[in-house]
Amino acid sequence: APNCPRNSIMMPDRKNWAPRLGIAYALRKNTVIRSGFGMFFDFNSNIEQNSIRVSSANWPYSDSLSITGQNTDILGPLSPVLSLSNPWPTTTGAPPGSNQSISRFDRTPYAMEWNFGIEQFLPGAIKLSVDYVGSGGRRLVDARYQNMAVLGSGSISSRQPVHNASIFAWRATDGNSNYDALQMKLERSFKTGLTFMNSFTWSKGFDTSSDANNTIGPPAYTYDVGLSYGPTDFNIPVVNTTSFVYNIPGGRGQRFGSSMGRIPDQIIGGWESSAIINIRSGTDYSVLAGSDVTNLGIDAGQVAEMVSPAVPSGFKQTQIEWFNKSAFQLPTAGTLGNTSRNFLIGPAYQDVDFALMKNVRI
Repeated sequence: APNCPRNSIMMPDRKNWAPRLGIAYALRKNTVIRSGFGMFFDFNSNIEQNSIRVSSANWPYSDSLSITGQNTDILGPLSPVLSLSNPWPTTTGAPPGSNQSISRFDRTPYAMEWNFGIEQFLPGAIKLSVDYVGSGGRRLVDARYQNMAVLGSGSISSRQPVHNASIFAWRATDGNSNYDALQMKLERSFKTGLTFMNSFTWSKGFDTSSDANNTIGPPAYTYDVGLSYGPTDFNIPVVNTTSFVYNIPGGRGQRFGSSMGRIPDQIIGGWESSAIINIRSGTDYSVLAGSDVTNLGIDAGQVAEMVSPAVPSGFKQTQIEWFNKSAFQLPTAGTLGNTSRNFLIGPAYQDVDFALMKNVRI
């Protein structure tokens, strides 16, 4: 763009160093310790910010330009026609004053991942592993509402930094996330007709916004993003999954009925069972005010006011009423609610898939 001081829209980020280290050490014959650390950069976000999100000469603001009927034989209807040397022909109309803006000083998002675990081989072809797994996202793409009014009295425009402008979306790389988990796995290799695996995860994930596109909502208050720091929108604290395949030992050549005739073997032999059992806790959710009672100029995920326990002692949770609805009310006008983001947990989930199969030799 004419007002861009360099050939690239974004200032280059030349400090992306991504070390990776992995260690495995055998304490003894059947015991192994493993640990690792790595940094991984999200170059897709950097490309997106450079090419897609800023799409006109109105840098650093973005706008979309839709042109139809550009046929190479007709060469119209625009004059001058579109070409690689002139991809942005002269257009009329006001500049996109309140669409979306990004910082040209954005850095490349990255994640740090680390783990430490012990793996033990047990009798019966069973392997047990216990791991601590953690990760931290930094410089994550996050959308904020800029020119939001500050808390206080008076008109909204009088409390906005730029009084004659509206609120607009601002994409920056200043989001953070953290994840910590205990992961355990008990696994049996296929032996004597049986294989199984049980995986257990106890974890917690935190961030200020779980979606760069903000389909759920950006931080509620631009001037204190820490108020929106809480469990992620996809946080599931406990997950346990058990799966197995078992060849029932009946029929010719098996433990039971090994010498039976061919006809009985067709009925009794060749049976196999399998199952997947999934048990997990519920996901987190918030209770929102549903309107701009804070008087900021936009309803950006403003939370409700809690006046009594959401799930009091003796309260029976049902599908109709999972929490005490009378525990919440609208915040006092001009103030933020006292609840936090994703502080409630939804119902748990259980699922069982079972199969009984008959293998027939032809």
